Amino acid sequence: MGACSHNAGMARVPVRVVCHAILRIDVVPERVQRLREDVARRCREGDARLVELVVDLGLPKTRPHEYPALNYLRTGAADALFVISLPLGHRPDGDLLASKLLADRRSFAWIGVPGLRALNLLPPAVGPRSFARGRALTLRERGFPLDAIARWLDSEGYVAPDPALGEWTRSDVNKLLREARALAKQTSATSSDEERSPALL
Repeated sequence: MGACSHNAGMARVPVRVVCHAILRIDVVPERVQRLREDVARRCREGDARLVELVVDLGLPKTRPHEYPALNYLRTGAADALFVISLPLGHRPDGDLLASKLLADRRSFAWIGVPGLRALNLLPPAVGPRSFARGRALTLRERGFPLDAIARWLDSEGYVAPDPALGEWTRSDVNKLLREARALAKQTSATSSDEERSPALL
């Protein structure tokens, strides 16, 4: 997702993806490397960036904290999870991620942080609006477009304004930035007034 045309000058900020690869095949380093390259290429084609590919060769897991890939999303280091199971068409029985994301014998799935929270695979967002305001302003000053700021606020755990939607939107970010600028202007005006006031004897 890049910047829209009216955001000229804003940086393109690709979606940060972590891949959880469930492999129930004979695994050799060359095959894993080819898979990594293929996933990275698909990410680039979709205006995304592969942060890490985590290979799962173990027994089916039943709790979210057992998945290293989810740590990237839990800590705000990634925006989306890509799950793939090989061989294609194979879904590990009893595996939590597979049961929630690979229904109907699907072999792969893509899901963002808000969706993972809705499935109780990530803890709920708890970051207050006051902190989100400062974070949004910082990202905007660094050249981030509105959609990327919304994505990062989701990934970093700031509570979205609309609980029913459960995620930040461009409109939410716009409003947040207006609040931040108004607050900064008010603070600046107050400081100026204090500097002009005569010292009390």
